[in-house]
Formats: sequence, C-alpha cells, structure tokens
Amino acid sequence: MGTHRRYQFRRLLHDHLVAAETLAGERVFLSVTTAISDDMVPCILIFTGDESVVSQPASGWGGLESRELQVEIGTYAPMPPSDSPGADNLGLSDQLAAEVEQALQMWTAPTFEASELRLQKSTEQVVTIDEPGRPIVAQGLLYLFTYQVPFRDVADPLIDPASDDLGRSGAYPGGQITPGPSPTNVGRYDPSHLPAPPRPDRTVGLTFVRNREMNDGN
Repeated sequence: MGTHRRYQFRRLLHDHLVAAETLAGERVFLSVTTAISDDMVPCILIFTGDESVVSQPASGWGGLESRELQVEIGTYAPMPPSDSPGADNLGLSDQLAAEVEQALQMWTAPTFEASELRLQKSTEQVVTIDEPGRPIVAQGLLYLFTYQVPFRDVADPLIDPASDDLGRSGAYPGGQITPGPSPTNVGRYDPSHLPAPPRPDRTVGLTFVRNREMNDGN
C-alpha cells in the first residue's frame, strides 16, 4: 500500500533540510507531538496543514490534478541573555530562519510533478520551556506547496465488461456504465448498435408507374 503524497513530501523536505546543514544540524523533526526541551534547540519542526484541490481535467479522466498544500516550518533557537541595553539577542533565531529560507529558495521536491514551494508569511514569538529555562525564540515560516498528481490515470478509459450483453462501455472510472457494441467487434465497425435506416417511400414510384400505364393506354 502506498503512502500519501503529503507524507512523501514531508520526508523529502526533512532530508533536504538535514542535508542543508543549518544551525539545527540533524535536529529536524516531523512529528507534531515532539516536545521541545531546552537541550534540543536549535531545532526545526515540519508541519503540513490543509490541502486543496485547485483544478481537475475537464474531460473527467486522465491528465493531472493540481493541489495546494499548506506547510509550516517551525524554527526554535535559544535567546541568549542580553548583557547590555540595545543588544540583539534574536541573532540565532534569525540566522536559523534565514538558513531555512535560503535552503528552500530554489528547491523543488523530487518526484512531484510541476511542484513549487513559496513562502507566504513568517511569525515570531518568545516562549519559555522547562521552567525556569531560558527563553526560546520560535519562528513559523508559512509556505504554500503546489504540485500535480495523475487524475484517474488509466491506460484505456473504456471498461471491458465480462458480460457479452453489456458490450464495451464508454463510461469513465467511477461513472455510469452504458451499453455499447458487442465486445467481439472491438476495433471493427459494428453497425449492430445503430438504429436501422428508414425504409424508402415507394408511394411516389407506384404512382408514377400507374400514370404511365394510363398514358400508354390512351
């Protein structure tokens, strides 16, 4: 049984961020239930949210379906104590967030058709973990991931029925099966399923013959 494309994407994103050698190193997590402790930072958490279907092939089968997936990458970095007024103690957090953005700037997810990852917005807040632990700066990078997947991808949209009475069907997968010509005539012209042509009207011909006989008698 195959895994959902969301899971495949998270794995690819995880491996890419680990290979990017950011400030977080190998501390890149996929589980949303991961409890961040003071000794784990700096680290990165990957979340996926809602997914929307943007478009589908007008034919109802074949082609590609376009989707949009919400992705949030959380960066967690320690906030060193400020030794003097005006000192910037958000440097580590901003550095980690910048490294993530740089790593994803030109990245495309392998095996995903026509994929693109775009940064939408970023958030920031200061949290305290493991009281009385040191403050940690949490930044959220919100991305929109667009990609395409095969839609009802079949080699032949026609259904080969088991019944000779049903014949070939013009139904698409999931659609209503409709009668067709005999399956024994697949690939050849088979007029058996067409309505019979109208019979010619012989009235005019008979009238013409009758008038001709009357004229000959005169």
